[in-house]
Amino acid sequence: MIIAYRGLGLLGIGIPCITSLIAQLILDSIFGEDYYSNHPVVHSFVLVIAAAIIWIVGIRLNSDPNQLSIPTQTGQQPEVRKKHMIFWMPLQYFSIVIVALSIYYVLELSI
Repeated sequence: MIIAYRGLGLLGIGIPCITSLIAQLILDSIFGEDYYSNHPVVHSFVLVIAAAIIWIVGIRLNSDPNQLSIPTQTGQQPEVRKKHMIFWMPLQYFSIVIVALSIYYVLELSI
């Protein structure tokens, strides 16, 4: 599987993995072993939380302009933005994909 990313775009995959791992460790320690594995709706809720984190991080990373110090012929400095993308979309929009996956996961369980 090829993962196409640019800048810090890998956070789009890393954040859901890390939040799922942390949720599993916390919930299993509080409610007993295999609680996280036996309650799949919790998976979807954790993915929605991860999507919110991705949205916030993506907005913050992609709205920060980096200025070049090379003057152009007009005397103005060109604005260069370092883009953080995953699968050819800005990082913040990948959170919509994560929410769609969590909805699909819940609907798959209800059938």
